[in-house]
Amino acid sequence: MRTVENLRHAVLPTLVLFSLCPSFVHADASRALSGEFEYGEKYTDVYVEPDASNEARDDEEFDRYVYRNSWLQFDQKLQPKMSVSVRAQQLERDYAARPALDNTTRYAKLRFSLEPRENWAIWPHVSVRRKEYDARTLDNDILLAGVETRYRWGIRNNVRVGASYTRTRYDDETARDREGGSVFASVEKPVTEGLTVRVGARAEQNSFRTQSASRENATKGSASVGFRYEF
Repeated sequence: MRTVENLRHAVLPTLVLFSLCPSFVHADASRALSGEFEYGEKYTDVYVEPDASNEARDDEEFDRYVYRNSWLQFDQKLQPKMSVSVRAQQLERDYAARPALDNTTRYAKLRFSLEPRENWAIWPHVSVRRKEYDARTLDNDILLAGVETRYRWGIRNNVRVGASYTRTRYDDETARDREGGSVFASVEKPVTEGLTVRVGARAEQNSFRTQSASRENATKGSASVGFRYEF
């Protein structure tokens, strides 16, 4: 847990160093700061067993929670072919009838965009998420790291390859701990002047520390075909 916590606290200092170091930041570098705050309420039907008595059905109510979601993102161009994006986000949920479910989620992401050579682009990224409950033992951390690369030739010819790793750790209920990974590849090619076809494949794997009827290891594979037509 300490590794995830340290990484989250290191995001802003890293951003400050990038912004203030004149030898690293390009003279014509551009910066952008964006953000948003959202407030809302969600209502859901309280589940009633199909064989419940009529009295129970008469007492059926709506559950409600209030949420506050805010995020801030900073984009910095470091070099002509290198940029960095840092995003911080917080989501709070307060339940009216079930306060034990009240929780706060904090999220931070660091993403680079690199163009080492002509026609090549690489996007490495790492993110951390911390979810804490007010009155439950399900507090957990999620670490995600991945990279995507693209090779482009011509105007609409693209090949993309990527991989990611996800690790989930619970403070108390360690039997829920799990790890997962995924890889994908896709090819995009023009067929006619206006039609572009894309084919891809993806594989994913997820494994729990302790398996059970509700926590089963899984492997998934898929293939896809898509198109874009401009007219």
